[in-house]
Amino acid sequence: MSDSIRNRKIVASTLNAASRFGNEIAVVTGLAKSTPIDPLKVVECESHFIVAHGDNFADAFDGRLEYDHPLFVLFYNTKYDHLWPHRGEHHPKVHFTIAHELGHYFLERHRRYLLKARQPHNSEAEFVADNFAEREADCFAAGLLMPETLLRPRVNKRPPSIPAIRNATGDYHVSFTSMLVRWIQLCDFPCAMACVQGGNIKWGFISEGFAQKRIFALKRATPLGSSDALEFYRQESALKAYREGSGWGITSQWFDSDHKGIEVNESYLVVPSTQQMLILLTASEDDLPEASDDD
Repeated sequence: MSDSIRNRKIVASTLNAASRFGNEIAVVTGLAKSTPIDPLKVVECESHFIVAHGDNFADAFDGRLEYDHPLFVLFYNTKYDHLWPHRGEHHPKVHFTIAHELGHYFLERHRRYLLKARQPHNSEAEFVADNFAEREADCFAAGLLMPETLLRPRVNKRPPSIPAIRNATGDYHVSFTSMLVRWIQLCDFPCAMACVQGGNIKWGFISEGFAQKRIFALKRATPLGSSDALEFYRQESALKAYREGSGWGITSQWFDSDHKGIEVNESYLVVPSTQQMLILLTASEDDLPEASDDD
């Protein structure tokens, strides 16, 4: 295995560990029993150590966590409540931001940094930041808001699809982006998701179903290689309008893998608010060879 693949597997393992930690917090606080999960109830459970304050902070930040002895103070931006329609008190973006900041609070390395630096930490939440600590906090939030015990049975009823993932977002009060990420994390079928910006694969996740077949990692920071995906992207490369589409590619265009030419189904969706093109990648289990005993 190359050093590049090994490093990407370590990154994926670390992000999955952050999701599992978020899941554990949902369980131990008693919130992992029904949906949707309100992250402010986690703040209530930790009220001796952290307080939360929401306000319209315009474009200053999505969320902010600082340590003001003896308490952590969690600020969350409510501007999205006024920008976009939603059910309930807060928009899903606001709920995700609160859960993201709780990631900085609960994840040990993040917490130590805040205690030592005594500097506030501003966040850009929900899988838009390149900073690894932000990606970790995003994964924690996904695990907290979409616990495995509730979502996994739904995920693994049948192979993943855009409609099935979209239908689940309302029950969990989350965005399509965060539901897509969590779906892949919990899926036993061979599948993956990729985020494209600027014509390049920016980030993504693969399912255990792909990993077991020696499809190791997405080719991050590389140009789109699938002609169908590239054609869809070029139709409106600014990604400012909602669109959906589909196409086909092969594994070598998306993954570092021992299997180069296996056909992959591509489902495309543009998220205008973040100017991201999200791609659900699936393959037939019949097309994937069995892993050898040495794998």
